[in-house]
Amino acid sequence: ALGVEGAESQYGDRALRLQTRSRVTFAGRGSPGPTNADKAYRAVRSCYLLSTAMILLLITVTVALFPRIPQYNFCSDQIAWESIVESMASMSIKTSFQMLGSVYNPNHMKIHVTMGTGTFLHARVEVGTLVIPDTTAQAAAITDVWITATFKPSAWEALSLSTDYYTGKLVFTANAVASVEIPFLNGYSFKYKLEDFVININRYKDSDRHLCACP
Repeated sequence: ALGVEGAESQYGDRALRLQTRSRVTFAGRGSPGPTNADKAYRAVRSCYLLSTAMILLLITVTVALFPRIPQYNFCSDQIAWESIVESMASMSIKTSFQMLGSVYNPNHMKIHVTMGTGTFLHARVEVGTLVIPDTTAQAAAITDVWITATFKPSAWEALSLSTDYYTGKLVFTANAVASVEIPFLNGYSFKYKLEDFVININRYKDSDRHLCACP
């Protein structure tokens, strides 16, 4: 009986040592490292995040640098227009004036405005022309320019517009076209059109003058 008990005790000690060794061996191995699938997933995820960031950056830059057309206002005051109308009413064949204008550049880089020409209409009849000088407009700024206006109405048209003026309902419509160049974009250029810009001579303050420094 003692021999059997001794054998069982020896067998139990050996089993305990094997179990302890197994636990130590398993604990020593630690957690398994990342698999190839994990590495591939992380690489794809990083590429996706980088691509998304680049696309957002490209969209932001494109929106910020996308060319926008400039804005013009005629800023000559009431007295200047009265002088022009009185000159035409006196049946002058051709009269030229320097008119103050303002151009607003809404772009984030400077622009060159060149070859600006246009016409003045009264009751849909051309009564004069205008020339916008070559101008460099700074980014997001208003630049004043002197526009050359030449009025050459016929005798009947001069009589008609002077009548409208003295009855308080004289209105001119201005149309113009110019070339806009953006040096920052490697000289990219486009045509700018000013269409049906209304100038109410008798109620001049009702005209669009939001770019003018003078009231």
